[in-house]
Amino acid sequence: MLTVAHLDHQPENCDPANLMAMCQACHLAYDRDHHADTRRARQEQ
Repeated sequence: MLTVAHLDHQPENCDPANLMAMCQACHLAYDRDHHADTRRARQEQ
């Protein structure tokens, strides 16, 4: 499945230079560290 990744992890930034088409597996791998950081920050609240 093809997805669109926001390279700066900011979904409101839809500048074409910030977007990249990736397969779902690559998109998840690209976002892995960002998701872990977000999850950790929520748990610390």
